Parts: sequence; structure tokens; C-alpha cells
Amino acid sequence: MPSDNYGILFDLDQTLIDSQCIKSLRDNRNWNEVFKNLHRVMTFEGISDLLFKLNMNEIKIGIISSSPRHYCEKIIQQNGWVIDAIVGYHDTGSHKPYPDPILLGLKKINVSSENALSIGDLPKDIIASKKVGVISVGVTWGCQNIDELISSSPDKICNSVEELTDFVKGFYSIL
Repeated sequence: MPSDNYGILFDLDQTLIDSQCIKSLRDNRNWNEVFKNLHRVMTFEGISDLLFKLNMNEIKIGIISSSPRHYCEKIIQQNGWVIDAIVGYHDTGSHKPYPDPILLGLKKINVSSENALSIGDLPKDIIASKKVGVISVGVTWGCQNIDELISSSPDKICNSVEELTDFVKGFYSIL
């Protein structure tokens, strides 16, 4: 049973990091080349600061990705982030937009759905979150199709990391 912990579940690609430069390699599952090119992947400005502030305020952080766990771990290590849980592609039988990855993420960070936010750039992130009752936040800075994101009806849209930070600050009365 989840405690009174608070947490945020983040999608990884195009939410925390700009991985467009290796998208074709990822899409083709050419993981050896992906790993050789991770130095080209950039963190969106302000993300590392936001994650640090969440850590300092004891807000649990989970990354829910449609990519393999090993990829997520390398990105986390490369950026020096402190992340409480990872749910990668192989961790659940059903993937976003099914709720399974979000449910597993909540379980891993020991946070109830009403005490969590879920942040992503794709409709499947929003749909999976809504199925679990987690407040969904659509972010546009890495989004490839903003109209599709908006049509998935996220609870909140943020157009910048600064706007997301302000929303999180208000939601948890912190930062």
C-alpha cells in the first residue's frame, strides 16, 4: 500500500532528453550504435535543475520509457541524475498507452496515483496516465505533433521546463 509519498513519473525521450539525433538508430533497434552516439543526446535546458530540486524536496522520481532499461540507465548515468525507479520496455508485457508501465512505476516509487504526476510528450503517455488516475502533463518542447498531444486531453500542457517547474511547485507546494 503506497504511503503519503509524492512522486513524478517522467517519460524519457523528448521529455527529459532530446534524442531526435539517434531516433532512427533507436527505431531500428541498433543499440550498439545508439550507445556509441549517446554523447550527442542533450538534456533539455532546466531538466537537470528540476530533477535536483525534486530530489532535494524528497519527491520520488520514476522514469517510464518505451526504451530498454539499459538505455535508460546509461542516460541517467551520463547526466548524473538520482532516479528512484525505472520502468523500461521489457519490464511489462503491455506498453503505453496501456496502464501497466505507469502502475509498475507507482509501485516502485511507493506513491499512490492521487499523489503523482505523469509527464510526457506523446498521447500514449497521457492515455496511460489517465487510465490510472494520475494527473497527466503534456510537454511540448520535444513533442513532434502538438495537435495530437492536445487531443489526448492532458490535465495540463506545459510549453517550457520553467512552466513545468512552476506547475510542480504549485502542485506539491514546494521548490
